[in-house]
Amino acid sequence: MKILIYCGYQPEWDSTDPNSSNLGGTEKATLELFYKLKEGGHEVMLVGNGFKQYEDDIREYTYFRQDYTTSHWDVVIAVNYAHFFTYLEQGKLTYDKLFFWLHNEEPFLYYRGTEDASLTDALYDDRLDKILTVSGVAANKLAEVHPNIAHKIDYIPNGVNYGMSHIVGNKQKNTFMYSSCPSRGLNELLGMWPAIVDRVPNAELHICFPSYAEENFLDHYADYVDEIRAQVGMDSVVVHGALVQDDLYNLMSHTEYWLYPSNYFETFCITAMEMMAHRVVPIACTAGNVGTIIGDDRGIHIEYTDDHANLTERFVSAIEFAVANPDIIQNRMDNAQSFVQMFDWNLIVNDWLDLFGADHIEVEQPQLGVAERGMVGIEADSEYEETFVEERPSHNMCPIDAVYVMGLDRTANWDEISERIKSMNFHPDVKFHKLPAVDGRNLTPAILAEENVQLWDKWRLSEDQTDNDWWTRDMTMGEIGCALSHLCVWTHAKENRYNQILILEEDFYVKDWYHTFNWKSLPKDFNMFFLGRNAFGGDDAERINDDVVRPFWHYNAHAYMLNRTAIDALIDSNFNRNVIPVDEFLGLFWADSLPRNDIFELPHQKLNVYATPQEIGDLVGQSSVTGVNSTTEGNGGTGDKLHPELYTFWNDRDAWIKRFISPGVVHKEWDLMVDEPLYGVLEMPLFTEEFCVMIREEAEHSNAWTTDRHEFYPTTDMLLQVIDMHDIYMEVLREFVMPMAIHMWTLSGPGWDNMYAENFLARYIPEAQGHLSLHHDNSDITALVNLSKPDEEFEGGGTFFDRIGKVSKGKQGYVSVHPGRITHRHGARPITKGQRYITVSFMSNTELR
Repeated sequence: MKILIYCGYQPEWDSTDPNSSNLGGTEKATLELFYKLKEGGHEVMLVGNGFKQYEDDIREYTYFRQDYTTSHWDVVIAVNYAHFFTYLEQGKLTYDKLFFWLHNEEPFLYYRGTEDASLTDALYDDRLDKILTVSGVAANKLAEVHPNIAHKIDYIPNGVNYGMSHIVGNKQKNTFMYSSCPSRGLNELLGMWPAIVDRVPNAELHICFPSYAEENFLDHYADYVDEIRAQVGMDSVVVHGALVQDDLYNLMSHTEYWLYPSNYFETFCITAMEMMAHRVVPIACTAGNVGTIIGDDRGIHIEYTDDHANLTERFVSAIEFAVANPDIIQNRMDNAQSFVQMFDWNLIVNDWLDLFGADHIEVEQPQLGVAERGMVGIEADSEYEETFVEERPSHNMCPIDAVYVMGLDRTANWDEISERIKSMNFHPDVKFHKLPAVDGRNLTPAILAEENVQLWDKWRLSEDQTDNDWWTRDMTMGEIGCALSHLCVWTHAKENRYNQILILEEDFYVKDWYHTFNWKSLPKDFNMFFLGRNAFGGDDAERINDDVVRPFWHYNAHAYMLNRTAIDALIDSNFNRNVIPVDEFLGLFWADSLPRNDIFELPHQKLNVYATPQEIGDLVGQSSVTGVNSTTEGNGGTGDKLHPELYTFWNDRDAWIKRFISPGVVHKEWDLMVDEPLYGVLEMPLFTEEFCVMIREEAEHSNAWTTDRHEFYPTTDMLLQVIDMHDIYMEVLREFVMPMAIHMWTLSGPGWDNMYAENFLARYIPEAQGHLSLHHDNSDITALVNLSKPDEEFEGGGTFFDRIGKVSKGKQGYVSVHPGRITHRHGARPITKGQRYITVSFMSNTELR
């Protein structure tokens, strides 16, 4: 079918992309219809006086006449301008059907720059088959003005490109949005904004408007905005102006409410549909078609009044209703998204084809967040995804659109993983993707070549270049599979146009701090954020705030967030042509120096990367140890760990406790099991002999002793992080030691059950450091575990409390607990023979600081 769409004098089109921010609603709708008809195989020509370019099927009218004079068309659609008969006659064009598509209340009555009221006659011309408006409301109003032609007035609703909508992210609390021409209610909104801020703490208003309205805003509204900011705070009103569609939709995806206190007659209101597609709660006056779109169950509609105080109170009350009734609003937003999908252009185009008498275009309606198979077997399991969606809570503020969990099918317990995911309390609209990770056991050089994967040819160094065995070997297939799994996630996230994602490896576990972390402390300019890491690179580069740092280099990629900028940067780096271990690769994107600076040869760009402070710890930990039981690397070896069984806590917590925790304390009968051998010093059995022997042997095997961690009271020790025991040890403290102290000392107030702890293992030998001078600990509570047998494995020694005047040696595996900063100054008596090992925990209640 040959179809001609004539746009008249529609202002100069800066783009022929319907997603461009420089186009108005009429232009976007015209282009959507044009491209959808072309996709259906029809011969379509778009003609008008506002086109800059000269293309085969989009032409300025003069060029069109040169090639198409006397041409015949099956259908002609004239848009908005009533002079269309004149142009059709000048071009000697013939047609079978003629439609006038009116987006406004009345047609434009202009011809060559002059207004001509007689052009209204075109609407009454019998050669015109139908006048089509964009809504039933607009059709009824036009019929009231022109009752004699009411029989030929009809409507086909405007459409939305639902597939272009962004995945709805975590909504930022108390955020509001205005997006329209400023003359449509912005003054009213600014006038009521102080009252809204007074009733809704920390409210933020984001103002957007089309590019053609920028001058109007500067001339008539900018000063008023500054005046309101002076009243309520500069950060309370943010002016974005004209945003490109991606940025506009990104803003919508994280905004809670759309406010529109306007009495402008909207013939359709695309903005309302876009807001609803992104689950932005519409609170709007019902002029024109807005009331039809919102309805009774898709938002909150308000009758407009000229009484400003009354209008303000109506909007404030509506906002308070929405805040107080989240379940009702949630249901209305479900209805809203279902409603918007009915207006997708893939469906609306078939309404036009019905009008033409043509066959429908069979196009699958787009759905958001549908994962598809990608490189090396990435796929989303819809059944697995539903098990997540079914029960997860809905109040976490982690600002993401999607979560990816990668794991090896032969090792991953997906049911157990789903429980960990549920505990993270993501927003209900967050999408979940299960990635069966690329298994190194199944990779061969031939498969890598078939998948167009190349390893970085400079990865392996000679022994003359380095003494680090990590770099003098080839990458394992497990490491390659892990790297490709991450690449698959980045690729899939880019294809699905996610704004912000969280990537988790199967051996992640959620730490307590995650549930109280203040997500607003994450800088808005972040591109990459590590929820967990192995920070061996020294001090962090910069402290951003209490919860966030700009890191030095570190290892691990078991839990990190990316925004769209970072996703694009990672994809653009051609990682598949230069594969190295993924955590070594990620360091390129923020570190100024790396353990191997030759890696900087690889393509990369600098990003804004953040992490949590080392001294506070991770939000998300990793249960497996690289080279021991790292399931995502999939090597299955024993690496350099002397006792891999020490690290099985996360695989089977109950079995680990049964093996390594003293049976006497498992039932937590504190009054029965806890002694007070010295005043204010509590003591109880904690670890088995097997644990005590294994952990000290693991420490010796690592040979990572330090002597300078404590400036004034140095010990020969190592942090438990060095042997990957910190997180497991923290679980033991939270499970047994902290509850015991709370009970025995009747501690009250928050934080005692989740104290921060510095955990280290110390060694005393006569020929090196045999003692430790008197001192107070930098802690609220100190817990010390004796790992050696007094009088059998060492002589002398013990902890001396000077105010009490007594020594505590403790049995092997027993924990001794006492106040740290006050009352219990102590020191380590020198040992005279053998070796004494202890673990020490400086526990501090950070919530009482």
